[in-house]
Amino acid sequence: MFFSGFFVWEEEIIDLIKKRPAFLTTFIPTSRSVFGSKQRSFKSFFSGAPRAARRLGNHHVVPLVSRCGLLLVRLDSPDSPDDIVHLVVCNLLARTCHELPPLECDWKFSKSGYAILTGVDCSSNATTQPSQACSAFFKVLIIGNDMYHQPKNLHSFTSGEKRWRRPSKFPFTAKWMSGSETLRNPHAVVWRGTAYWLFRYSSWHTIGMDGQTCHVSVSEIKTLFGHRKIHTYDEAQLTITTDGELSVFHMQKRGYQLEEWTRQEDGDASRWLCAPDVQLKPPRRMNLLILGEKGGMLLVKNTQGDVYIVDLDTGGWTR
Repeated sequence: MFFSGFFVWEEEIIDLIKKRPAFLTTFIPTSRSVFGSKQRSFKSFFSGAPRAARRLGNHHVVPLVSRCGLLLVRLDSPDSPDDIVHLVVCNLLARTCHELPPLECDWKFSKSGYAILTGVDCSSNATTQPSQACSAFFKVLIIGNDMYHQPKNLHSFTSGEKRWRRPSKFPFTAKWMSGSETLRNPHAVVWRGTAYWLFRYSSWHTIGMDGQTCHVSVSEIKTLFGHRKIHTYDEAQLTITTDGELSVFHMQKRGYQLEEWTRQEDGDASRWLCAPDVQLKPPRRMNLLILGEKGGMLLVKNTQGDVYIVDLDTGGWTR
């Protein structure tokens, strides 16, 4: 796995006459990014692809989640109805776009969960890491929420089909879900062919959706007696480590110790063990918030809005 960069969606200017903000989606590369070393706009990826550029049109492009060169984006405009969502799957390597059928949305989409899966994820050989050269096949998953922003049902769309499949409800009871919170991160982590989301109900749980069978599972994250209780943390992050294990990262509020909990491969999906803490060494004292992690590269932000990439192997910091 390698972290090539990240997209930033930010307000650019404000139309003082129409009272409408304008937004710009910018790609920020890492030092060894396959997409070059300079910042660039999202639409520049398709400057040589007129058909793809037409699909994007004059909409605001909101990046949602990426995997193996595939990027799921939402097309937004001031005139877009709230109950209809327009999504596009962009292949940044092939410079192509696939516009999905409109998704009827009777919930607040900003509270949704989403994932994009490749052909390898949805095959019987999903334990193999997908290569950068992804095929044209993809599957998009969207978690819809109820009026309290709690996970309710799952919508799926597969390339080659003409419409979204009928949504399937999660195997929760109303009593069981009472008091639960929203998904910790809207974008899923894909591990061994299954898309996982992290959410909290009394303690932390994972929601998993098998890419091949579409089976939905829920599992509590249980920690051994005597360890710090992970469910007391507000900033837990689900991720895949460089060793290919499903893990949860958390940074202590005082000090710069990074904790890592890894799911055990003993048949019990709920058993997680804590690895030795990683001591982060920022260039100066600052309050940090974890934005994400991939391939041993930790993305953090301070209270001033500065974003850093931390190499967990070398301890190096890059702004």
